[in-house]
Amino acid sequence: MSKLLLTTASLLVFSPVSAAFAVGSTTFLSQTGTQLADIDQTAANFAQVGTALTRFTQDNGLGAGHNTIHVVQSNADAGSGNNTVNGEQSGSTNLANIYQAGNAGKVIINQNGDNNGNQIGFTHTIDQKVTADTNTAELSTTGNDNDFSISQEGGVGNTITVQQNGNRNTVNTTQVGDNLGMTLTQNGPSDLNKVSANQNGAQHVLTVTQDGGGAHTVNSNQSGIHNSATVVQHGAGQLAINTQSAGGTDTLGNTATFTQGGNGNIASNTQSGFGGTAAFTQSGNNNEATLTNQIGNGNIALLVQSDSHNAVTLIQSGNVNNASSNQSGGYQLVELSQYGSNNFIVGMQSGGGNAAALGNRAIVTQGRVAMTSSNNVASYTQSGSGHSLVIRQ
Repeated sequence: MSKLLLTTASLLVFSPVSAAFAVGSTTFLSQTGTQLADIDQTAANFAQVGTALTRFTQDNGLGAGHNTIHVVQSNADAGSGNNTVNGEQSGSTNLANIYQAGNAGKVIINQNGDNNGNQIGFTHTIDQKVTADTNTAELSTTGNDNDFSISQEGGVGNTITVQQNGNRNTVNTTQVGDNLGMTLTQNGPSDLNKVSANQNGAQHVLTVTQDGGGAHTVNSNQSGIHNSATVVQHGAGQLAINTQSAGGTDTLGNTATFTQGGNGNIASNTQSGFGGTAAFTQSGNNNEATLTNQIGNGNIALLVQSDSHNAVTLIQSGNVNNASSNQSGGYQLVELSQYGSNNFIVGMQSGGGNAAALGNRAIVTQGRVAMTSSNNVASYTQSGSGHSLVIRQ
């Protein structure tokens, strides 16, 4: 095994690791000040830049930072991989670009400071390419206005874990393959954090938590069957948009779960295929839940809102679909539409208006003029006063 030790406080570090030393090579890196590290382990197997016990460091404390690390571990031959990058950057405007090809690669990056993230000229902060399996990317940041991009393209069993602390942070993630996992956490109280997540393939898991603060956004896209998306947001003015497309079967449907606490939140989900499940829970005022084009058979929608001035819109197209809506409080609006046969709707609105003011409103539509439909059932309960209910079958 060859090992390269780099310890410097100079302005520039250039540390190529030749292919002759690529198998089992280890680079230990410690830099202080404004630094650049360019590490080439092109033919690497079992190579390391930093280890679990001795991480690479680029340290400028609370200073200006401007540190950059660029690592290439690009051996994509059959049986290649098991390469690791493990390290930490501190200060502001630090940049990391990690490229791995091969199986069982691992990247662990911790950045402390502001305005850290993507480097101009590179597509992603962490890029694990080709048809590699069981790769892991872990990113942890503390600070504000950070912007990161992670890509895993191809393979089975790859995972991404991101944890951000601070305000106005952004993370963009892309995964392609099967049995993929993604966990994105932005801790609060914080404001204006953004998540964009894309998963293409089958049997993926996405978990997003944005805890406290307000005006966070999540935009996710899952393509394939048996995918699961869970979004939890606490605070005011949150936005969550999820699309699950390209299918689902009678036994391997897609699942989406949204939980939003606070005021003025919006959740929107689109599902296509069979056996899908969507569940929305919103607390507070002026929330909106929209589940459009839950297309196929045997889908389930569960919608719960509490407080007042909330709205639900649901469209299910197909047969043997089920929808449940529960709203408590006043001045609620629900519009539930099912197009097809053997569908079931159950709804409840409690609390609300009075004889002189508009209370809760429910509009239920089952069937379509241009489509043959039969055996649909609608059951709706309203308690309080000043409510309206319209059922069309």
